[in-house]
Amino acid sequence: MPSGLVARILQDPQIIRDLLRKEALDSLETVICAEQVKRQLKAIAQWVQICRRHGEDPRKDWYNMVFQGNPGTGKRTVAQIYSKLLYALDILDANESRIISATDLVAEGPGAITRLMQDIVEAAPLAAQTAGVLTITEPYQLTTFQKTQAGRQALESLMHGMERPVGKIIVVFVGCQEEVADFLRHNTQLQRRICCSINFADLDETELLRIAGAALTQKYGGRMRVEGGLEGQYMQVAVRRLAHGRVEQGFTNSHAVEDLLASISHRHARRLSEIPDAQLDESDYFFLSKEDLLGPTPAQIKARSEAWVALEQLIGQDNAKASVAEVFDTAEENYWREVRNQRPLPLRLNRIFAGPPGTGKTTVAKLYGQVLADLGLLSSGDATVITPAGVKGGQGLSDILHSTVGKTLIINDSAISPGTDQQLQSRTVILDALYAEMSSSDAIDRCVIFTGSESNIDAISRHADKPFSSLFAPKIIVRFEAFTRPQLEQIMQRKLQEQDLFVTPEAMQTAMEALEATRMRQSFENARAIDTLLTSANRNFEVRTARVGTPMFQSDRMLEPQDVAANSSDTNVSVKNALQDLVADCIIADLERYQKEIKISWLMGRDPCERVPCALVFKGPCGTGKVTVAKQLAKIYYDMGILETDQLAECSATDIVGQRPGETSAKSRAQLDRGLGKVLLVEEAHRLVEGETTGELVDEFAYLLPKYASKMVVILAGPQAEMDTLLSNRHNLSSLFQEEIIFKNRTPRECIRLLDRRLDEEKVGGARPFLRDPQSPDYVEFTRAFQMLMLYPCWSNARDVNVLARWMVSESLREVSLEAAQSGTLELSITADQAMSCMVRMFNVKRDRLKLNQDTKSKSVPRMLSQPRSVSRGSVRFPY
Repeated sequence: MPSGLVARILQDPQIIRDLLRKEALDSLETVICAEQVKRQLKAIAQWVQICRRHGEDPRKDWYNMVFQGNPGTGKRTVAQIYSKLLYALDILDANESRIISATDLVAEGPGAITRLMQDIVEAAPLAAQTAGVLTITEPYQLTTFQKTQAGRQALESLMHGMERPVGKIIVVFVGCQEEVADFLRHNTQLQRRICCSINFADLDETELLRIAGAALTQKYGGRMRVEGGLEGQYMQVAVRRLAHGRVEQGFTNSHAVEDLLASISHRHARRLSEIPDAQLDESDYFFLSKEDLLGPTPAQIKARSEAWVALEQLIGQDNAKASVAEVFDTAEENYWREVRNQRPLPLRLNRIFAGPPGTGKTTVAKLYGQVLADLGLLSSGDATVITPAGVKGGQGLSDILHSTVGKTLIINDSAISPGTDQQLQSRTVILDALYAEMSSSDAIDRCVIFTGSESNIDAISRHADKPFSSLFAPKIIVRFEAFTRPQLEQIMQRKLQEQDLFVTPEAMQTAMEALEATRMRQSFENARAIDTLLTSANRNFEVRTARVGTPMFQSDRMLEPQDVAANSSDTNVSVKNALQDLVADCIIADLERYQKEIKISWLMGRDPCERVPCALVFKGPCGTGKVTVAKQLAKIYYDMGILETDQLAECSATDIVGQRPGETSAKSRAQLDRGLGKVLLVEEAHRLVEGETTGELVDEFAYLLPKYASKMVVILAGPQAEMDTLLSNRHNLSSLFQEEIIFKNRTPRECIRLLDRRLDEEKVGGARPFLRDPQSPDYVEFTRAFQMLMLYPCWSNARDVNVLARWMVSESLREVSLEAAQSGTLELSITADQAMSCMVRMFNVKRDRLKLNQDTKSKSVPRMLSQPRSVSRGSVRFPY
């Protein structure tokens, strides 16, 4: 064709537009995006041609568009092609196009939109009706303009420019689907000016593979060779891994391919750096191996994983190590299954770590998260631990989950503790929020770990079965065992080494004995108990060295037995020493038997709760030590790990029996809930035989006591005869309380020993042969005095002994001056005459009350107790 003809043809505007139309459509075909996007743009071109054939003016129609989809799906590229296509179709009078983000517009101020539209109009011919296309990315940022008058005017000018047919620009909004839809939903005037929205779907594996191959070819000019080929099995595996992220909101598509190629380049460079230069040739620099494309195998990752090394160095917890090792094994198998183009085995990352406190659950959870990051199963090795204060209902947990994408979320059972049914019900709200949040997506880039005691987690899983069974498979519960004594000693040695501390062999033995004494408790914190012990021992060392003036800075810190012994409580005090002189020896023997059976069961790996009673009856007069024994029983059960605390919860029969139908059930349940983890002592239990609603109590106890059997101890206490009547009339109650301890009135000698002990506790000194020497005449006289007092029906055993002790202390203080008390050298003492005067006083009180008492029991009291009122020790004649 002659050159002149070509020049004339190229000057023809219609021919130029036809060439541009073909070029635009050809460019559209080269773009790797969803086919429906191409079909919609081609449909626009066909619509324009159809309108012209019908004699209609297509310029009057709306061409403002919304391109919405995840990043990297080709929206900006297609927007540029769309601008060229509109010019080629003679919808635009000028081939002008501008692309700007709403973030930049906001930064420049409200006037930026007006200036940008003016630039497009001025660049077009003067007669142009439609000057060009303005593409705005992330348009939801424009909501900032609505807060000011100038901003609202800028948005109005934008809408005026979009108006057909008077407007001179066409606007394309580009952004993520949800954000753009929300922006237009709140700006109905803008939405009215949009002709249609085009959704850009995420790229599939084939499209991602084409983009990766094209990018490698373009980057290295076709020189880079790939093991297996650009579309071979290893490239397919790499892209398939990348495509797994499409289920997540915000998948970046082609940008993700760029990140993948960057990682491949880094691995390629790292591999070459490990090869000596003399062994490299030019071809090595342009060859991507399987290791470059896929990264190291899980076995290779395991060999150099710092988190795995740290996990292996932990003392004990073989179950946790085996669980993490299984993850490595499954990941290794999946690696080779992918290479063989097989579907990988499912790998559930969520875990439940159940075990006693201080056994390393949180430590292992953090290391496990780092292992997952090393394997590429999580994008970050960071971990977030939820505290009770961090969980503010379902919405609070939802916010936490959003902030932990790519991380390990550790939820401690203190945030979801079982407690009562009512507390469990309230915790279900949190579990439901967790279930709803994690079920809304496949949660590929998140790992959730529950940590806590096994009993707590079992209770939660039973109460919220659906969330737990969906989120956590039963086989992924990792059980942490309490540390044995040798393991505790290893941990102690390691912590001493880490802190550069030294201990004498005797101090080490003392420390281990202190740990052993509390090791059976539910609250024993294992490794944390060692931290607490060392912290306190260091403080005691500093106090001791400061007191003696020994310099401690120029030599090693050597802990001695007294530094460690000062931390020990009364856990080593035997039952006999604790209760001696307080209760009868037969009762002490019963408690020692319980203690022995619990210890043996624990050493044998049996449940101690099955070996000892958790429902008892204490029968006996008042003041015989029932409360004292109940407190000691609470301490024994706590030290032996049956109860959570050594506290004693006391109540009376009136506290659990109501006056109206239904009230007894609520009151008894409330008292049982109050006694969870404790010993609940029901005093004056013989009064339960009274009242019309006692049947409700029996039914409630029959239902709840078996349920609470391993969580608390219930004791019914009262006089023997009355308790026998109660249990004989209430067979259901009797079947629950099979274990009995009988308390008898104290003998005179037991009362004397208790009185002497109380005076010692009050720091009353002196030899006191009248209470300590059985051969002393005064001792014999005090024995006869107690015999006489014990004949009174109102005698209260230890309670009256405590009153006598208080009176005797007051008697010893009678002649003490304030000056002597302030001197700080005061030593109290009491004589036999002073002590006997208190006995006479008690005698007179009992005798006067006997005269006024019409109780039939008073008729059996000897006549001698009705003698005239005694005013001195000599006027009392105690019988032999």
